[in-house]
Amino acid sequence: MNNSGDITKKLLFNMVLLTSIVVCLTVAFVFGKNLSKETVISSLQACEEIGDQYKLYYEDNSFYTKQFYTINDSPYLGKLVDSIDIDFDYYLYYSNEIYGQYKYNIIATLYAYEPGNENDPIWSEDYVLEDEDLVSFNAKDYRLQKTVNIKYQDYLNRYKEYARESKISSNAKLIVRFEVNNEGTYNNLSKESLSHKSYDYVSIPLTDTTFKISKTNNIKGCREINNKVKSNGDRVFSIIVMVLCILLSLVLLVIMYVGFKNDQKKESIFNRTLKKIITTYDNILVSVQKLPDTKGLNVVNVTSFDELVDAQSEVRLPINYTNDTKKKTAKFILIRNDMAWVYTLKEGDLEDEKKA
Repeated sequence: MNNSGDITKKLLFNMVLLTSIVVCLTVAFVFGKNLSKETVISSLQACEEIGDQYKLYYEDNSFYTKQFYTINDSPYLGKLVDSIDIDFDYYLYYSNEIYGQYKYNIIATLYAYEPGNENDPIWSEDYVLEDEDLVSFNAKDYRLQKTVNIKYQDYLNRYKEYARESKISSNAKLIVRFEVNNEGTYNNLSKESLSHKSYDYVSIPLTDTTFKISKTNNIKGCREINNKVKSNGDRVFSIIVMVLCILLSLVLLVIMYVGFKNDQKKESIFNRTLKKIITTYDNILVSVQKLPDTKGLNVVNVTSFDELVDAQSEVRLPINYTNDTKKKTAKFILIRNDMAWVYTLKEGDLEDEKKA
């Protein structure tokens, strides 16, 4: 029954099924991704820049005689520093005009810390240098420039008071914080998406013999502010296509599985029958590479192995057999003189017997 043509057809059929499953799952995956696809209904770009410059002034002395000193002149001699002017410069601009508001403050914080634990202060004190109420604007940009004067020796003396009273070995620094809080409204963008805080910190050591001023800020240049929505129509269509593709994949998978199990059953019937024959009649069977030639002999094709066994019990000669695993066929031959008894075990015949 089964032949190479049948095998080729089964292979082609299974390949078509497998390809169809892969295609369905791929389509389901593509439409599944569409579920998270969003459409931008409003967009705005916000860019910001921040900078700071400072001038350091020494007390009257015989060595440092310039009017002021800049970052290029560091390090500085702490005992002779009189004051420091810090110029903060903040610039915010948008791709489109918005209605916005901002509020800024400049706060100096005096920190005392144990040596080696600069980030873990043991005492601090805040000084509000500038604090402005909310300022409104209706434009694409604004610039904020502010200058504060830091009386270096005043902060140092305040720290020395703390050190005398606490009697703790410590160091000190002054952090000057320039902070700007922005908010605004634009088209369909949320107020939260337009709200952000920018800062610029200037760190000034107070107890080092010589020191440098360090700076840090959170400015990252430009950012895109978008309002995205998901289309309900597209989502419904994507869900329908995705579900149908998954269901079709499952159906094809079941068909493929059932066919595989049926092939297994067919193979198991043949193997089981052949194994039973060989096990039961091992003493009269001889496995050969090639069966004897029956040309010129009187050939009797028996329809069951039992008939062949009956003939063997009469002639008392071994039965030769071969097994073709590819074609699922086994052939048994008993020869005596000019007589030959032949029995052929075929997978297809076994299947037909089972159905009958």
